[in-house]
Amino acid sequence: MNKQFILRNLLLVVAFCSLGLLACSEDETESPVTLHFQSVGDIGPGMPYRGSAPTYRGAAPSEFAIESITLDGTAFVDETPCFTLDPNDGFLTISESKDLPLGTYRFTVSCKAAGARCLFTDAFSVRMVSATPENIVVTPELIEALYDEDRVAWPTAQIAPADEAVSFNAYALVQEKGKEYFSVSSTGKISVNMKYEGTIPPGIYKPVLRLTTKAGSADYADAVTIKVNSQPLGVTYERNPGTAEIGAAFRSDVPVLLGSTDEVDYAILSVSPSTDQFSIDPATGVISLPDGHTLKEHTSYEFSLAVSNKFSNGQAVALRGVYTVDVVPFIAPIDPAKFSYAPATMTEFCKFEIEKAEGFVGDVVTFSLGELPEALKGWVSIDSQTGKITIPRGNEIPQGVYDIPVTAVNSKSDLANPAAATLKLTVQENPNMFYKFGYGNNLGLPAETNADQFRWDGDGKTNENKVIPLSGGYNDFNGRKATFKVEVLHDWSLQNAGTTTTVDENGDLHLQMRGNRWGQIGYVRVTATLGEGETAVSRSTIVFTMLRNEKVDLIEYTPFVHRMHPRNGGYSPIVPQIASSVEKDKLVLSYRNNAFYIDLDDYSKAIKIDATGAAQTDEWRASWGYRLWGAYFTSGTVNTGSRMPFSYYGGSDAEFVNKDLARTLGYIDPTRDFQIYISPNKWMLDGKYAHGIFSFQAAYATNGSVDKMHGSSTKIGVVIWFDENF
Repeated sequence: MNKQFILRNLLLVVAFCSLGLLACSEDETESPVTLHFQSVGDIGPGMPYRGSAPTYRGAAPSEFAIESITLDGTAFVDETPCFTLDPNDGFLTISESKDLPLGTYRFTVSCKAAGARCLFTDAFSVRMVSATPENIVVTPELIEALYDEDRVAWPTAQIAPADEAVSFNAYALVQEKGKEYFSVSSTGKISVNMKYEGTIPPGIYKPVLRLTTKAGSADYADAVTIKVNSQPLGVTYERNPGTAEIGAAFRSDVPVLLGSTDEVDYAILSVSPSTDQFSIDPATGVISLPDGHTLKEHTSYEFSLAVSNKFSNGQAVALRGVYTVDVVPFIAPIDPAKFSYAPATMTEFCKFEIEKAEGFVGDVVTFSLGELPEALKGWVSIDSQTGKITIPRGNEIPQGVYDIPVTAVNSKSDLANPAAATLKLTVQENPNMFYKFGYGNNLGLPAETNADQFRWDGDGKTNENKVIPLSGGYNDFNGRKATFKVEVLHDWSLQNAGTTTTVDENGDLHLQMRGNRWGQIGYVRVTATLGEGETAVSRSTIVFTMLRNEKVDLIEYTPFVHRMHPRNGGYSPIVPQIASSVEKDKLVLSYRNNAFYIDLDDYSKAIKIDATGAAQTDEWRASWGYRLWGAYFTSGTVNTGSRMPFSYYGGSDAEFVNKDLARTLGYIDPTRDFQIYISPNKWMLDGKYAHGIFSFQAAYATNGSVDKMHGSSTKIGVVIWFDENF
């Protein structure tokens, strides 16, 4: 890249926020140059950063250098170094910063202008913060609202870090799926979720706050309490009916009240058949019988309750037929000697269920799991009333032998020494288990460390048939016969994709390419399955395809699929191959159009970000990709036809460099041999980082003209695959 050309055009760039206008002397009229540097805030340890070049007025600056650094006012020696300025254009880069002390760094920099050496004290600052704060503040900590009132009137709460040096750039609430009763705004305001269509039951809620800084994210429990208040609406006892032994003491479980528990008072309204031998704890709702009661055996007693609370206006609410107690002649105590589980074997990955062994003695029993081996945690559950143990299909429990402890108690148990049993579970090999499957690539790259991707030369025809053989890829089928299916995720490189994209019984992928759509990318998902029924195992891979015009294309990336971490961002390690006929200093290359994004958590379809006309539907406006693209524009008007959200260059030759480079989602960097740069922490919305595929076409010109590049019909395809596990 011609640096002088870039700098000449920087004269027209609007200045960034900075600490002030800087010059070589106090007398600005005698200064050969004045500069504006962008200050940087909220950089976390280990987080890469690539900033913007300073803007200037006066003579063109060069030979930029950091002369000194202070940390919170004290001299700091950058031995690594972590902070570097590009000597040619002044771009700031932060790297290898995971061990940097926290605080505010201020930089004195120098440059050369009009033959003079200029020094700029405190030219810009960088604030290094902890990844996430230890403490946060929610004001107020308690939100209260009345059940079934107009939700618009419900109060709100505001999240803030306890340390003002830290700021959040994303907020989210962790709530049970299907019960997303509350929401949080992009500024940290917690409120009722106006988009939730169902009824929000009264109760006390403590949603976990998932907060993200530019350096990381963390969950905060018990930071806010939301109370939806109401009069009593219902009451539920888990074990219903309860079982009482003739003449023996009895206690129900503690009920769950649908309504506010503030100043709650329970009373028995009626018992049928009538008796006065039952009592109820007015504070807890526990129904009990004394030892020596004289109720008749083989009789069922049905209860209606009168329940009041702070919000029932001094009147008890009648809740009828809410509980039943069966009186039986005898409740058998648990016989520990007859409580056991037979040793069992399950197949890895498969569903497993087992009942306790026959011969169990004991009535009205509650079963619970003891401390589980680490490999079983999160996978094993038990029915508290039957003792049935369950492990779901798709579990990731490795082969081995495990002990699963279970306890059993009833009204006659010694709770300090409950009956105990152990299930010895052997997890055996699944004959259909496999772990890897893919097609590799035709780019000469290591197969298993690169996304499955294929590029061919197109001849301009509309029907270009291609076969991708399974034998050219990798798998651990080990001679076992698999079955296959294919789904088209994005069809732009594929002709008649619905009918001509197939996978045969051997796993070979058959595609009909659009031979005249050079530089356009398509991708399909292929699923391989070994076995049938319960022991069947399936895994999927995504295959990317693209055609190039060998006669015209002068530049290409290999690979053309780049996997990136959405939070960390940074540079892809790949630089493009450039034809020898191209003068590198005159090459301009940038995103042009045909931008698509597909969420890999929802494979429904790829959404075209830069859609026009009738394609701009409500679904499109609500899409993740469109909203992310729109975050670049501060005016409120989203220009999806603009290249600026993902471009190093400005809009024309007159504005050669994007004046808002630091706000971009990323760009192809001409100062780094056209490596692809992804801006850290920009690929996120609603507290969620990107987990998906961003594909686009880039245009180029070989005469140094941005205008010519924008109008070029010569394009190459690029894919960014975002994965937090990468």
